[in-house]
Amino acid sequence: MATSLSQTPPHPSSTLVNISDDADLRLIRVLAPATSSPSNFETECTTAIQGGDAAKLLRSVISNGAVAGLLEDEFSLDEAVSAFSLLTVYLDRVGDASVEKELCAALAESVGKIEVAGDDETALVKREKQSAMIAALFNLRSDAVEKVRLLAQIIDLADATALIQGQDRGVSPLADMLDVATLKASLALWGSEIPDEELRALYQAIVRGMDRVLALLSKDTSGDKTKLKKVKAANECKQKYVLFVLATYTEEVSVCPEAFMLSYAQSTVI
Repeated sequence: MATSLSQTPPHPSSTLVNISDDADLRLIRVLAPATSSPSNFETECTTAIQGGDAAKLLRSVISNGAVAGLLEDEFSLDEAVSAFSLLTVYLDRVGDASVEKELCAALAESVGKIEVAGDDETALVKREKQSAMIAALFNLRSDAVEKVRLLAQIIDLADATALIQGQDRGVSPLADMLDVATLKASLALWGSEIPDEELRALYQAIVRGMDRVLALLSKDTSGDKTKLKKVKAANECKQKYVLFVLATYTEEVSVCPEAFMLSYAQSTVI
């Protein structure tokens, strides 16, 4: 449950971040350069901090596109994730569950919607930051629907190498999580009241991820002796989640099951 801001202590900023006296102020100074008007952004955020208004602070960060700067070269992966993790602390200080969920989604979207062009090393690092930042938010949230949505975003942003099936456990935590038994156990742990449309979006993200893995493996000419095993595992994973996608439909599938099978069940074969 979110902590209410109604019991604000003498120093409102400590209601927002309980790390150091000026942690929140230093954070907005780090984020400010990415905005169109750094001085106005700092003033807006400082006002929210002084008023102990976490929701207003987050809205300012989101509406000004402040997190985009964390993807730049001047910030390492760890630094970007650490700064973004501080932002997630404010969600627990919003005091209204519905607003908290709204801002959580908006915060994740503010990261995911940043366009990163190209496939060079710089672009790959930026996408890795995006995925890791949303993963940090995922790890700190407990609401089942939020976690399902965030996981779908993480999968869509992740590099295909992080999704490869058929490897030893521990090589890629994200790939491990997409194991059917592991994901089903996680979903049960998060909560049973997850709408079908949310599960469908997650399963579709996994199917898209497996398509990317298969495309990557099709171009692999390194002589990897485990390639066929990885291809087989990716195809099997895709087919299982295609069936899970279909299972989230009721009337739609009964009306025209062939169309749904053609839409989702075509496999990539290498």
